[in-house]
Amino acid sequence: MKRIICVFLIVLLTFCACGNTGKNAAQNEGADIVFPIRYRDDGVEITIEKERYLGTCCYIAHIRLSDFSRLKTGMAKDGYGKKERPARFAEERGCLLTVNGDYSEGVKKGVLRGGAIFRDETAVVDGAYSQITGLLTEAKGATLSELAARGYTDSFGFGAGVLVQDGKSVYFRKDGGKKAQRTLIGTTGEPGDIYIVVTEGRYSDGTSPGLQYFEAGDLLESLGCTYGVALDGGASSSMVWNGIVLDHNRSRKVTGFVYVTDP
Repeated sequence: MKRIICVFLIVLLTFCACGNTGKNAAQNEGADIVFPIRYRDDGVEITIEKERYLGTCCYIAHIRLSDFSRLKTGMAKDGYGKKERPARFAEERGCLLTVNGDYSEGVKKGVLRGGAIFRDETAVVDGAYSQITGLLTEAKGATLSELAARGYTDSFGFGAGVLVQDGKSVYFRKDGGKKAQRTLIGTTGEPGDIYIVVTEGRYSDGTSPGLQYFEAGDLLESLGCTYGVALDGGASSSMVWNGIVLDHNRSRKVTGFVYVTDP
């Protein structure tokens, strides 16, 4: 009888592991994936860790690019303002790594995608990435047209503002919004050295509550990021690795994506 009870407890603990529980958790194709995930080719090296931070399950992708053009932003169905789920976007394009981008409920501002400006060239965003230099930096009030003129190819702007600046978590509101799923992008400051994080959250049984914005900034700082911002969160947050959805967030359709191309 004791042996039966022990077996039952082991099985129960296994199901309560990070990312595999919660009343709001979805069935996940990647449930059997072994972490860390490690990948390398001639242009990119990727390591994906699955860890807990403040009780929240986090999927942390560390991307090191030697081919800076492999990190891109894209639009759903290759059209401005259209929507599709990250898994579908990744499947259709054969992406190595895909997460949701900065907007989901329709594009509210101008965006810079692959060097092209859509909607409003005078729009101001939180940050920008250059597929030429591999640098992810704060926009510092520059418009999209100014950023494009400086060689930046992709913009990031969700409205939460900068989370990490000069290596310090700087989000000014300590309430930081409600705890929720988050998608984050940051850099160590070195060309092509990028972190992308997706957290689970809002589980009604408390197994993965999610992060507030200032907590998300603290997480990026702990990873060694010198700069970082939030992308869209909540039900938009999702990470897809090589066609497999890693998180349990029941992702919704979104308008934009950040992804790493397959060689």
